[in-house]
Amino acid sequence: MTAIKDFLCFYLHSFVPSLASTSVFKKILRTMSLLIFNWFVLIFFSVLMSTLLIEAGIMKEPVLIKKAFPTLIIALLLAGLVGPVIEEIISRLWLVYSDKKMSIAIGTLMLIVVYKMCYYIGIGNGYVSLKVGAISMFCGVLTGFVSFSVLTKLNVNLAEIFRKNVRSLAVISGVVFGYLHLVNYKFSLNLLLFSPIVLAGYLSGGLILSFIRVRYGILYAIAFHITHNVILLLIKFR
Repeated sequence: MTAIKDFLCFYLHSFVPSLASTSVFKKILRTMSLLIFNWFVLIFFSVLMSTLLIEAGIMKEPVLIKKAFPTLIIALLLAGLVGPVIEEIISRLWLVYSDKKMSIAIGTLMLIVVYKMCYYIGIGNGYVSLKVGAISMFCGVLTGFVSFSVLTKLNVNLAEIFRKNVRSLAVISGVVFGYLHLVNYKFSLNLLLFSPIVLAGYLSGGLILSFIRVRYGILYAIAFHITHNVILLLIKFR
């Protein structure tokens, strides 16, 4: 309950309370407690409430866009491991600010954008996949170095600005993270209207991940994200 209380205090209090030094073991336990809490939110809103609204004719059943993973192993590797690491770097590494962390996040984002663009225009198939990966990596690393060079020359104390606004930034990160998962569904106005319920698990997960990143560290946020995705994949592939 301590973890849930700290999580709620982080967002609801008029100030962000500082936590006493916490051992690795306690951080792991609290991260797991928040993971269980998030599953309760997901089940209550995204499953039970959605079902009630659908049965009452108020809400249309959301249509999931299925992602084709040929095997469970590949699904666990891509969606269970690589995906969470990349998403946490882009979405939350910078919440505890440094020029280096922000540059890594920007560079990683560019890597993904270039990689996705290559596949959308049809040059990421077959033997050219490694070439696309190399190009994406180059663009990401170059962007990261340029970002770091620019940020270090700015005459602004960004670390202090981020520290004072960490809760607002955490909320923005969590909500954007949640709503980006709309791409998992076939879009409709009904889905958009009831999106807070459909995406409740993602939204709460995003806010929890932001809290964990700020309070416990990026490794615990990544561990939370990986564990959540692995459980979800094991359920889907059962």
